[in-house]
Amino acid sequence: MRVIFVIRSLTCGGAERQLVNAAVGLANRGHDISVAVFYSEGSPLERELTTAGVTIESLGKRNRWDLIGPFRRMRAILRRQPRAVVYSFLPTANLFSAAVACSLKHRALVWGIRVAGMEIASDDPLARCLIRLEHLLIWVPQLVITNSDASRERIQKLRPGAKRVLLIRNGIDTIAFTFTEQGRKEIRAQLGVGESDVLVGAVGRIVSQKNLSLLFKAASLAHHGGSRPFRVVVAGDGEPGLIAELLREAARLGVAERVKFIGQRTDLPRVYSALDVLCLCSDYEGTSNVLLESLSCGTTCVATDVGDSAKVIGDGRLIAAPGDAVGLAACLHHALGIGGPGSRVSNRARATSLFSLVEMIQVTEQALIEVKFACAH
Repeated sequence: MRVIFVIRSLTCGGAERQLVNAAVGLANRGHDISVAVFYSEGSPLERELTTAGVTIESLGKRNRWDLIGPFRRMRAILRRQPRAVVYSFLPTANLFSAAVACSLKHRALVWGIRVAGMEIASDDPLARCLIRLEHLLIWVPQLVITNSDASRERIQKLRPGAKRVLLIRNGIDTIAFTFTEQGRKEIRAQLGVGESDVLVGAVGRIVSQKNLSLLFKAASLAHHGGSRPFRVVVAGDGEPGLIAELLREAARLGVAERVKFIGQRTDLPRVYSALDVLCLCSDYEGTSNVLLESLSCGTTCVATDVGDSAKVIGDGRLIAAPGDAVGLAACLHHALGIGGPGSRVSNRARATSLFSLVEMIQVTEQALIEVKFACAH
């Protein structure tokens, strides 16, 4: 089977990580896999794909409004592989792939929709517009694959006429993401954090969606309100302007000395192992890779009630309402009381049982094969 994945770029992100997991897994099972990207930047994820024998097709997009050249290049790719299944990820790539496929009357099209509630919470007007257009055209693909119950329910509510919506949960490499005592000691030593200190972490792209200021407010409440204070480490890249704004917010809240940004890391299992609690305080999500990876490393997680976060964590005492700093502080206080070796074992068991990488690849393979054969007749 030939499959062409389509995505904007392969910079670090949850959807990008899951695309690479699926592409590499399918290639290892003998399928002919390529990935078409608007912007090719030689990222670690691109190198991972090429190492696995997956072809990277650069569409050579120069800017947001450069559409004609990439459209022609994608048409040429699809003409060379007329029997391929096209599987795109996220709104821009979904709409782009639909336009190309329709221009060639190519029916074997699959959309990946990853986030629930983005059209409401996103502060980018263009992003909200694209998502609404995606919802309007959701009848175009033969199959829509989503990674969360929340996204599937929202799609079915908004567009009951969608042909087929399939839930395929994210898959995590639980061999790579495992607790390491040595890693815990080394990372904490690098950060100047003693074993008796409490370390809460946020991991991922530093964008407004992640609402990191909410975590800083919870840290301020703990620091000034008499509950157990904690230090915060943020691992991830983002716009310098936003990071500067967050640092000013931490200073305003009186916790600047307790907050540290450490940039994007390639040793995430060690970072997760160093944390006492992982906190995800997003305004919207689908199924967060960060939660799954952290649980796989045995780390207790706290999150806002967005997407499938509550189902991933499985404990309502660790879930706060979006934007509720007081509730988040209470959840963090509870989480700090239940950590330790026993919780590491149960957290990892939950991740390995619910988010199998092998199962994700197998279910994706079967779904794409069914689309291929349905469109061949």
